[in-house]
Amino acid sequence: MKNKKRISESITSSAISPISYIILIDAANIIMKSRGFLTYIFPTESPSTLKVWFRKMQTSDAYSETKDKLQSLASRFDSNPSLTTLCKTLERLKKMSFAESDRESHEKDIEKLIEKISVFIKRRLTEDDDKLLETVLSEINNVAEKISKKMDDEIESAMQRTEEPKTEIKVNERVKNKLRKKIKEIIRTHLIVSKYR
Repeated sequence: MKNKKRISESITSSAISPISYIILIDAANIIMKSRGFLTYIFPTESPSTLKVWFRKMQTSDAYSETKDKLQSLASRFDSNPSLTTLCKTLERLKKMSFAESDRESHEKDIEKLIEKISVFIKRRLTEDDDKLLETVLSEINNVAEKISKKMDDEIESAMQRTEEPKTEIKVNERVKNKLRKKIKEIIRTHLIVSKYR
C-alpha cells in the first residue's frame, strides 16, 4: 500500500528524527529501570521487550562512555506530568480505529503529535545534551527503526478494511478533536509557565 511506510519514513528519513529525542531521554530508564515514557506509548509491550529494543545501545562503547550522562538526563525528565500526558495521548491516537480512506490524515495526526513531543523535549535540552545525542545517535537510530516498525504494525491493525459506519467515524472524530484540544492546552500552559519563569 502506498502509505504503509509513512510513519517509518517520517521517523527514519533524517539523521535526527523527532522520535530520537524520546529515545534519548528514555534510554537510561528503560535499560536500567525497565520504565520510562515508552511504556506509556507501548503499554502492551513488556519491560523486557522494550529493553531488547535497546540491546545494541546497551552493549555499545558509546553507551558505556555516556551512561552517567544519560542517567542524569533521564532524571531531569522523569515523571514529567505534561510529557506523560502527551505520550499517553500518542498511545490513544495510534490505537484509534479509522477507515482505510482516512489513513493518510490519521498518520499525519500521529506525526504532528510526535513532532510536538520532540519540540517539548528539545526546548529543555542544553548544548551538552545535544552533544550527548550526537555521541549515541547511531544507537538511537537503531532503536528508532524498531519503534517505527512497531508503530506501523499497530496502525495497520487499527485500520478498518471496510468503510466504518458513519456513527463510528463521528465518534472517532470527536475523540480526535478532544485530543487536539488537550495537546494545545498542554503546550500553551508550558509556554505561559516558561514565559514567566
